[in-house]
Amino acid sequence: MPGRRLFKRVVIVGPRTRAAERFAEELFPYFNRGVNGSVRTVWVERGYTEIWLEVPSRGERILLGVVRGRDPPLRAYRAVFWGAWRRLFGRP
Repeated sequence: MPGRRLFKRVVIVGPRTRAAERFAEELFPYFNRGVNGSVRTVWVERGYTEIWLEVPSRGERILLGVVRGRDPPLRAYRAVFWGAWRRLFGRP
């Protein structure tokens, strides 16, 4: 169906840090508008964080990027996510 907006979910998988929690909160206004998307966090202890984009209706899951380190700064999450987003879709 042309022009139909797909439901997208951003999934953050990695250690629970203040920067990761704050980044998830920053994404809520972009992805929690009605039925067009959501943000999900999965806290696991490891030395890196993966940021995924899921489109459940198509069964697709795209790895947007990996933020290395146990406690990286907030700007690292922003750079990885928005850099990948621009490469895939252009400006937000």
